[in-house]
Amino acid sequence: MCGIFAYLNYNVKRDRRFILEILFNGLRRLEYRGYDSAGISIDSSSSSDPNGQLSFSPLVFRQEGNIDSLVKSVYKDVASIKLNLEELFCVHAGIAHTRWATHGEPSPKNSHPQTSGAGNEFLVVHNGVITNYEVLKETLTRHGFNFESDTDTEVIPKLAKYVFDKATEEGDQSVTFSLVVLEVMRHLEGAYALIFKSHHYPNELIACKRGSPLLLGVKELSEDMQSGAPFLDLKFISENRHPKELFLSSDASAIVEHTKKVLVIEDGEVVHLKDGGVSILKFENEKGICGNALSRPSSVQRALSFLEMEVEQINKGKYEHYMQKEIHEQPESLTTTMRGRLKRGGSTKAKTVLLGGLKDHIKSIRRSRRIVFIGCGTSYNAALAARPIIEELS
Repeated sequence: MCGIFAYLNYNVKRDRRFILEILFNGLRRLEYRGYDSAGISIDSSSSSDPNGQLSFSPLVFRQEGNIDSLVKSVYKDVASIKLNLEELFCVHAGIAHTRWATHGEPSPKNSHPQTSGAGNEFLVVHNGVITNYEVLKETLTRHGFNFESDTDTEVIPKLAKYVFDKATEEGDQSVTFSLVVLEVMRHLEGAYALIFKSHHYPNELIACKRGSPLLLGVKELSEDMQSGAPFLDLKFISENRHPKELFLSSDASAIVEHTKKVLVIEDGEVVHLKDGGVSILKFENEKGICGNALSRPSSVQRALSFLEMEVEQINKGKYEHYMQKEIHEQPESLTTTMRGRLKRGGSTKAKTVLLGGLKDHIKSIRRSRRIVFIGCGTSYNAALAARPIIEELS
């Protein structure tokens, strides 16, 4: 399974070397998931556009092999282009990815981030599979886009550029990053977790998901926030300008060492990180282009929760490797899995089972005449064990 990690610092000075090491370490925390290539994107040195505004061009580094190979490659490339590692950024957005090859062999061109083309106007890291990518690829090719990789992911940044260019051509100068992403989502089929970065929207990140896991971590750096409550209204975070660090990851193991305040992003949510704030929009498939403009989506209010996890849990500890650790943790993992699902009332006889994931689909399940368990590896063994129990109960 691929791994996603992103880091955004706001109103807190970090040099480029620090940012690189944060991204590399985030990827190392995801190594246990398995991968065959990796990549990152950071910003180049600042320059002024014709209007006098500072702008940053995204740099992309991709490498086949392990993360150490990527690290060596990045520092070699940084030295060759004489990029200043000590340059300070008050605001900076970086993204990173580990990839298991599905569409196309392990190679730099097939690694993530995938790009919209020359200039890296839009960049995307992606977990999952886009099932209609061939149709999208044919359509974008007809509109003049050239594809360099063998991946399904490449259609996403190119589709984002197409949506942005079309909106701009039609006079919609106010099109926001989130509206571009929402329109892209309307054309995607499959399961995915995505993070977008674009030089059109400097120092902003967009995260969205459908089926694949994705979390947001928030680390407030001002003194008055250090002893705050574990549950925090995101509306407050979106309205303050306190120094903070924001983390996005496909796994809590890459976030827990930085912060325990997290938001588990739900399917259909688009999380926009901008100006130190976090806003959440809800994807609605029926909403798309209205006339010549992109329709405005509805916003969602969520609260941060507290991550009940320690850094020690993501380390191997006394065990020789992670698989050995997982084997010995099975009793605890089973207890944790059932916690909150087995409930007992006032008397010992009043026992109930609550299966939150199935609760909303009880009517469909009752109408079903056949249940299929699908699994691979350990999940396959779990399916074999569960099958006779389900057959007996049903």
